[in-house]
Amino acid sequence: MGPPYRGIEPDPRPEAVAVDGLGLEWREYRMLEPGPTSRVFGPLTRYALWEARGDGWALDFDRPRAHVWDYVADHVAAFRRDIPFDFMRGDMAHVQMRESGVPDPIPARYDLFGYVKRRVREATSAPSFGSFAESFLAPRDTFSYGVEIEHLEAAESDAALGDLQSVPTDDPEFRRRLRQYIDLGAIRSCAPSLTVMTADKDDPRFDAAYRAGSAVRLFVSLLVPDLPSYMALGFESRDVHDRPAANEFYSKLYVFRQSAGPNVTVGPYRWGHNDALLAAVTRIRAFADEISADLASGSVRWLLPPDPTDSDAVIAWLIEGRTRWLCVANLDGRQASGQVGIPRAAVPAAPEAWDLAFDVTEPLADARSAADEARQAHPVSSILRSNGPHWPMSAMPPGAGLVFRPRVDRPSR
Repeated sequence: MGPPYRGIEPDPRPEAVAVDGLGLEWREYRMLEPGPTSRVFGPLTRYALWEARGDGWALDFDRPRAHVWDYVADHVAAFRRDIPFDFMRGDMAHVQMRESGVPDPIPARYDLFGYVKRRVREATSAPSFGSFAESFLAPRDTFSYGVEIEHLEAAESDAALGDLQSVPTDDPEFRRRLRQYIDLGAIRSCAPSLTVMTADKDDPRFDAAYRAGSAVRLFVSLLVPDLPSYMALGFESRDVHDRPAANEFYSKLYVFRQSAGPNVTVGPYRWGHNDALLAAVTRIRAFADEISADLASGSVRWLLPPDPTDSDAVIAWLIEGRTRWLCVANLDGRQASGQVGIPRAAVPAAPEAWDLAFDVTEPLADARSAADEARQAHPVSSILRSNGPHWPMSAMPPGAGLVFRPRVDRPSR
């Protein structure tokens, strides 16, 4: 999972033994000298990609086992010829085992995912075949030796999962990460994703991230077109869990299919019944489809980027396609915003006014009356008129997502 990657032994404790349905015993492993994020995932053991040196724990990165690399790459290429997937998802793609970081020069057999990607393109004439990295973009030396995004670029990853999905939208950490991803997307060849939810974060530890703000989370994910988005099964109708739900409600715990222990399931996967969220998600998707041509070809101009000082939860950006769309979102899913002034200075040929084209707000499932009161107290502006330097708008309801188009004043007869 994280440095150090080497130095593993069977865990001798009795509680480290699990017995499967066939009566077979499986022993857990442990790190000899663990770091803050080092742990052993047995099913994800990598191929022996390099020869060992010294006592056998160290790897000789100057001596790749070429036949192993080619074996894996040729199998994926053969699979791609039969079934035309256009990308692969690289599990544990953040793993970079060289303590000095990305080497100079970068060898052809630097990373298995990058090598497979090149082989597939060469062997199948598939120039669009991409690589999506399971990487959380953690700080230096956390899950990867060195800088994680530098490793992903060296591995020729096109997009990375990121870690927006583990924090609530009204948490300052969400806004800091969102701002970081926007900046990385502008300067890096590997784009962070605006991830809504993942299966590995769909368990009781992360219930707090989905008690409010789920609709605006998807709103941002689909309407910021210069960054990719990612969403796992079950989000559309996920219930609000004030207390941990049965394991069958969590896609992560359900797929374990364990017959004993804390992750046991006793029935099929159970969909949530969050009708308010499902309605909001459906409306957001329909609107994104409606303006898909502008999302595909337009550029993004940030007017109110996420504030890293956490003084404001409102963000605003312009989608500049054949039609201009002004998007505004209140990332705080629990509190209305203050009055907002969207700056005009960065907008060429700025219109005098905007008309409301789309409005979505997910009611708070745990306080719907409060959400309704906030919406009545802070009605959405249907027209934004310039006061000179700004387009002022009244306070936004909690978790609101608004889209405006330029106002066209028709001459009166």
